[in-house]
Amino acid sequence: MGWLMAPHALYAQSNVIVLLAHPDDETWLSGSIAKLALHQQVHIVYATSGGAGKDRTKNRRQGTELAHAREAESRCAADKLAAQPYFLRLDDKNLEQYPDKINAHLAKLFDRLKPSLFISFAPGGITGHKDHDFIAQVAAAFWQQHSGSITSFWQVVVSDKRAHIAKQIAKQANYPQPIRSATPIQAINKVVDVSQHHQQRIDAFGCYPSQFPAKLQLIWQKFVLQTPYEEFIYLGINHPS
Repeated sequence: MGWLMAPHALYAQSNVIVLLAHPDDETWLSGSIAKLALHQQVHIVYATSGGAGKDRTKNRRQGTELAHAREAESRCAADKLAAQPYFLRLDDKNLEQYPDKINAHLAKLFDRLKPSLFISFAPGGITGHKDHDFIAQVAAAFWQQHSGSITSFWQVVVSDKRAHIAKQIAKQANYPQPIRSATPIQAINKVVDVSQHHQQRIDAFGCYPSQFPAKLQLIWQKFVLQTPYEEFIYLGINHPS
């Protein structure tokens, strides 16, 4: 299953880049972001601003208006986690058309920040969303081609064990199961203890009223308390040939 990361192992980096598809995607690793941010600068890159999604408040915003609202929510969440957000503002309906633009933005950030840790989704993207899976592919390819020999790569996942816990909590609340691409626990080789960051995980989630209604907020709080750890597949440091 891996191991709970000790502080000296977790804090060996000075800059961390997290590549995600939409605002609120950092939810799946918010505790790790908060923990990393104690000693490093964490930069969260959102490929889109989420304008193609749904507004789950009474405002029913769409398109550009919703995208602006979701960016504001992400800034709120990033502040709770002590991270720095970046918005590429690519087309939320056609993200798969922009691998070159994403790569160009990443290349500039890597050149400027020289991160020694890069994080993104694993294939499947936890929820099964096609944009999550696309970002996982782009991130893995970029790391293989451009990261050099100093950047470690973590892929955020949810184990089948944690997915079962989420399913049970959601079932009790009569709410759909959000995790559709769980990872077999034996495939996970990095587990981060985020037990000291419960409140930050909850507060960051609470920054997204447009996406997470009150019922889901309560489900998330229970999930946080029952799973005080986050899981990754660690692919090591890339040594290009």
